[in-house]
Amino acid sequence: PSFTRRHQQRTNFRSCGDYCDGLSFRIACHHLLHPDLDVQRRGLWIVRDLAERGHADGMCMYGMCLGEGRAGLDPNPHKAAVWFRLCTEMHSHPQAAYEMGVALFSGEGVAEDEAAAVRMFRRSANTGHPSAAYMLGDCLLDGVGVARDRAGAREWLVTAAELGHRGARSRTMAVLEKGE
Repeated sequence: PSFTRRHQQRTNFRSCGDYCDGLSFRIACHHLLHPDLDVQRRGLWIVRDLAERGHADGMCMYGMCLGEGRAGLDPNPHKAAVWFRLCTEMHSHPQAAYEMGVALFSGEGVAEDEAAAVRMFRRSANTGHPSAAYMLGDCLLDGVGVARDRAGAREWLVTAAELGHRGARSRTMAVLEKGE
């Protein structure tokens, strides 16, 4: 067999496309954080290209850029939600599911639907996403979009705290002090 075929049969093989897309994504993120607007726009161009080719992180980041109005874009929560939903459906992307949950919870870009938001938070929290775990715990505690479940809320708030969510630590302490 050819060198390429032997190389692809190895267990640690990654396609050049996936590897290059990953590097491109990292470069784009670096550009998006740059103070110069022209550099940010180059990063946005890379992210949009990745998103349009179905790269999971690129799709989610492009949605975030649209939602926040990064790199000189006008904020467009509706288009952002389209990208979050598509990324979640195609890739089960934890950050995209969380962002979709936030959009559904707040009604930004989509109709407000607290029950659907809770489903998205749960989907993302089950992958270990700290903010999704916090939001799920908060919704369970207050009975927002889901039946009130104090025990479940405590579990998710503790999980969020263990995952490093700062707000979850203080919220958990407040819940425990109240004896809820």
